[in-house]
Amino acid sequence: MKKFLLAATLLMIVGVVGAPAQSIPAQLLWDYSTGGPVTAVTPFPDVNSDGRPDLLAGSADSLVYCLSGGGSADMREIWACKTLGAITDVEAMGDVNGDGYADAVAGSRDNIVYCISGKPADGGLELWQRADSATIHSVAALGDVNGDGIGDVVAGTAMNNMICISGSAAQQGKILWQFSSDADFWNVIALPDINGDGKMDCVGSCDNFIYCFSGAGATQGQQGGAGAKAIWSAPYDAGDRVFSIAAIPDVNNDGKADVLLGSNMDLVECLSGANGNRLWSFTTGANAQCVAAIADLNGDGKWDVLAGSADDHAYALSGANGQQLWKVAFLSTVLSAAGVKDINEDNWPDAVFGSDADEIACISGGGTAKGQKLWTYTAGGGVTGVAAIGDVNANGISDVACASTDSYIRILEGNSKVLDVELISFTAAVQADGVRLFWRTASETNNLGFTVLRSRDASTWEQIAFVAGNGTSALQHEYSFLDAEENWVQLYYQLQQLDRDGRSQLLPMVKVVRQLPGHLTLHGNYPNPFNAGTTIAYDLPASGRVEATIYNLQGRIIRRLVSGMQSAGFHTIHWNGRKDSGEEAASGAYVCRVSAENEWAHIRISYVK
Repeated sequence: MKKFLLAATLLMIVGVVGAPAQSIPAQLLWDYSTGGPVTAVTPFPDVNSDGRPDLLAGSADSLVYCLSGGGSADMREIWACKTLGAITDVEAMGDVNGDGYADAVAGSRDNIVYCISGKPADGGLELWQRADSATIHSVAALGDVNGDGIGDVVAGTAMNNMICISGSAAQQGKILWQFSSDADFWNVIALPDINGDGKMDCVGSCDNFIYCFSGAGATQGQQGGAGAKAIWSAPYDAGDRVFSIAAIPDVNNDGKADVLLGSNMDLVECLSGANGNRLWSFTTGANAQCVAAIADLNGDGKWDVLAGSADDHAYALSGANGQQLWKVAFLSTVLSAAGVKDINEDNWPDAVFGSDADEIACISGGGTAKGQKLWTYTAGGGVTGVAAIGDVNANGISDVACASTDSYIRILEGNSKVLDVELISFTAAVQADGVRLFWRTASETNNLGFTVLRSRDASTWEQIAFVAGNGTSALQHEYSFLDAEENWVQLYYQLQQLDRDGRSQLLPMVKVVRQLPGHLTLHGNYPNPFNAGTTIAYDLPASGRVEATIYNLQGRIIRRLVSGMQSAGFHTIHWNGRKDSGEEAASGAYVCRVSAENEWAHIRISYVK
């Protein structure tokens, strides 16, 4: 299948595992520019109710962004929350203020943990904050650990503190417990219940030590508060830095989740979640910059491991024993990794990695194509974060979110197959007789045609037409369609391309807006004179009560056509030549009067039996 033409510069790279395999350039679905390097990106539940997953991101411009995964470019930002420092980490929480929307937590270099309302109408409203004495390096949502039914938060700070904070908006950032070490807590993660109290637990890494804490704070007979004790702690010979930690489902069959580490001792390691004992280690060629868990790649029923290294390679490792499953070369240090659902439809999970040489690559996780690059994309800066966001373009395949130091957040099409239609352009233009849609293709393969979709809110769509395609063709083709819709202020259009084999693909969206009138305008009716019926058009500058009435020339009311509230915009009404009583009016001249607020206008119309 052929893909859409893109304005972005794309890099073709050949990945080698066994036999060489050529990757294709990824399709950019959309990008969004922030005011600084993007430091974190993570999926967010659908808060704008468009049926597509949304996205949280943090930037060095001191803003936390909530972005719509679907919709048009001018609707991308759902909200943004301004802080006083560069954002270091963001994560989705549950509903902490009871408004039915997921909320967000963020850490900042201004030494503050922020809880932010996810509700679009709140516009990034801060629900609470908790200050520490130094940079907040990382945050994690714990679920409810204090029994109030609201999710809580753990944070790691540059003041050597690990802090558990009540998520409740009513408690305004109350500290549930904290632990102090002798070095920065660089990373914190949530861990499924380790100590059997039914609560989430957590793990934090600082220089030379890994700590596991009860989320509830009370361990080894110690009550919660400032003196909370660790479930276990593990001295670590990593010198001075563990770069990355991640949870992985039980790999040693003890019923407990386990912990992955990537360090500056060129090691990827797996620790027992139950006691911190080392289960296995794997040596990379340089610093192990990132680790992530991925669903089973080798068919042993265990989750496996992704790792990126400063040796310019991405790795897949067995979760059971740390043995290398595959290794893929990049152009520079691999900074970020994430597992994604099956991209190439071979029934194995796949992986995506980002490097500091601007390269993003999706790699086949298992099966006969394991370790082969499915697609690549060149960002404008180092790729600090990658994540599976879910299917934002409704083609049935998960897509990929990326954070980059060039200040951009990007969503890339997960589908590794080239699309059937090479689309050059898709535009919409307002004309006197409606909205004219134009689109042009560079080539087509097996193309049955295009379903034209229309929406007033970019959420609810209706099919308004089908335009036949040109099957298979290497020539350029132009298409157009006129939508004669009358009453609207703004409209959205999207094309759904259909293959002859039954597959379909949503193409990019366009939006058109009509300029509202400055005053009440009553247009002439058509036809005039009329017999069976006539259409009367008028424009309203603002919402309000509208009266539209037919009078005879003696000033008597013949027919009330409208009496009630109407929205600002462009309206039409119809008169069939009958009175309010239902009987037919006499042939002759009549007056249509439309009034709205303090304005009125009239036209003369003629009825002929």
